[in-house]
Amino acid sequence: MTRDLESRAPHGTSAPGATASGTRPSGTVPDDAWQILEQSLDGEVLRPEDAGYPAASRLFNRRFDDLRPAAVVFVHSADDVAESLRFARAHGVPVAVRSGGHSYAGWSSGHGRLVIDVRRMNHVTVHPGTALVGAGARLGDVYAALDEHGVTISGGTCPSVGVSGLTLGGGHGLLSRAYGLSCDNLVEATVVTADGMVRACGAETEPDLFWALRGGGNGSFGVVTELRLRTHAVHESSSADLAWPWSRAAEVLAAWQDWAPDLPDEMWSALRLHKDANGPSVSVVAFALGGHDALAERLRELPGERTVDTIRTEPHLDTVRRFAGDTAGPADRPCYDVRSGFFARSLSAEAIGAAITTVENAPAGIDVSMAAVAMGGAVNRRPPHETAFVHRHHRFLGQYEASWDPGGERPASAADADADAAAAAAAEQWLGAIYSALWPHSSGEAYQNDVDPRLPDWRHSYYGSATGRLEELKRRYDPDRMFDFPQAL
Repeated sequence: MTRDLESRAPHGTSAPGATASGTRPSGTVPDDAWQILEQSLDGEVLRPEDAGYPAASRLFNRRFDDLRPAAVVFVHSADDVAESLRFARAHGVPVAVRSGGHSYAGWSSGHGRLVIDVRRMNHVTVHPGTALVGAGARLGDVYAALDEHGVTISGGTCPSVGVSGLTLGGGHGLLSRAYGLSCDNLVEATVVTADGMVRACGAETEPDLFWALRGGGNGSFGVVTELRLRTHAVHESSSADLAWPWSRAAEVLAAWQDWAPDLPDEMWSALRLHKDANGPSVSVVAFALGGHDALAERLRELPGERTVDTIRTEPHLDTVRRFAGDTAGPADRPCYDVRSGFFARSLSAEAIGAAITTVENAPAGIDVSMAAVAMGGAVNRRPPHETAFVHRHHRFLGQYEASWDPGGERPASAADADADAAAAAAAEQWLGAIYSALWPHSSGEAYQNDVDPRLPDWRHSYYGSATGRLEELKRRYDPDRMFDFPQAL
């Protein structure tokens, strides 16, 4: 039986000196045991005393730079994963699983944990109708490799996201309304379960585990090492950037929410209310497979008198890169926090007003945004329980983000540390305000890839009526809870 969220440590990490239930402190593992582990692997083990450890231990989000795993294991194969799990079990070291390292709660790392990092398993092999992709491949690299063959996958826009993390929790993006979510396009997966077994999962083999991995698979059931994903032929595509004066934000949001979810399947759109040092803004982006004429015609249904009104047609990979959500490298990693909620119906005028006011009144020193992302199309035509992703009846997903500049990899002074803490507190306050303003108008469901430690009933919000089946499968495949973190099933 899973424990309540309140009984677990923040960020799914053990406080220094503490461990997950039933484990020993990793500091008690003898040095020679670590050496034996490394000798048994094709991959690499990096511990705190190693020169490469500082970079290896970092996640994408600078908010978690204080986390200190016991070691990072860069695995090269499923056998490496199995050996790492045997080591963790034998020595009582809690485990974290990492692909792109984008966990919004930092749960792909943790104090005293053995981080099993799959990013070096990043191959992409194209077959007729499918691609065999290593679990550590980054989305931007996958798109580039597939484009050489004139195909792509249904995925997100952030190029540094790991394809496995994206897929196992759902995976929405430009092609979702045309071809379904990333998890809907998963054909097979190879996963190493807690017992060290390497399991091939598909519709005919391990079908229950395959069901769970498609929407409920982020770190709860095992370490996925390879995915076979359905591919789709692409050539050119079109995109549009629109903006209006802030004074028209209410009109634009009201029009967009009644327009975007009902677009033809080959079209997709998102709206953004944003505020930074330059003030608040309202914008819409749109996408369509093929030429721009049909998209241009539909864009006329949105309010006119735009300050930005650009539409272009180009090779599909260029369009995807235009939508890329980040280009951050090691020297400019962002610092941010995120919450989300699904909406099954359009917002009332009151809710629209509350959203606009909350964005407008965001405190200085942080950048904030409310994004509304169109659902519908192929996403909603799947039966809710065909996969563990049950959010199949919504018009749009609301995603709320607050970001700030912590002023360097490490605070240079106490004053810098205080300023960083103040910005983090302001971000938390704003996220609470936008969440409180809009959650009552949502369906009560949230996107499991936008992991949120503050959700009062995360099981219902992420998994709804699929929770019982998922928890039964957790007991079957991981009875000792080797894969455990605050929102592990």
